[in-house]
Amino acid sequence: MRSSTLRSTYRDLSTERMILRAPQAEDVRAIFEAFASDPEVTRFLRWRPHRTLADAQQSMTSRLRGLETGEELSWLLSLRSDGSVLGIISVWPGEGEAEIGFALGRRSWGQGLMTEAVLSVVAWAFELDSIARVWATCDVENLASARVLEKAGLQREGLLKAHTVHPNLSPDPRDCLLYSRVQSVSRTR
Repeated sequence: MRSSTLRSTYRDLSTERMILRAPQAEDVRAIFEAFASDPEVTRFLRWRPHRTLADAQQSMTSRLRGLETGEELSWLLSLRSDGSVLGIISVWPGEGEAEIGFALGRRSWGQGLMTEAVLSVVAWAFELDSIARVWATCDVENLASARVLEKAGLQREGLLKAHTVHPNLSPDPRDCLLYSRVQSVSRTR
């Protein structure tokens, strides 16, 4: 699917407890404080924790550029009750598929919030006629993310040897688990 087509379908999403909304430049401090500066949250991610607000601003500039072009569609997770930022979930579109990735602030762990977000984003992706597969990878040691993906209906497809560098763990590519959820695209158009 062309990125511009996917971008045209991007919208706010909601779950029972959260609103998933587009990130804004003014969210930098909330993102920095909620999850992006926490070494434990970013342990298994492809980027290092932000040390300063300037790091967070640079990341936000890149994220907003990706949102504008449709190369990366991200949603901030915010509580319905008070609007506080909890984490982020992103989609990177491909031909007939979409990769997802996410991060959640430590204070929100173990509450099922990321599973809610993943379910919502997967449902959104499958509303699109041309998306047949949603997939994600996680480090073999990232049991919490593996469980989120399983609870959201993604199935483990296999082990990808020396697949991704997680710089907070090692400079070398690490083994990752591959998960996906597939649906038929032979629906009436």
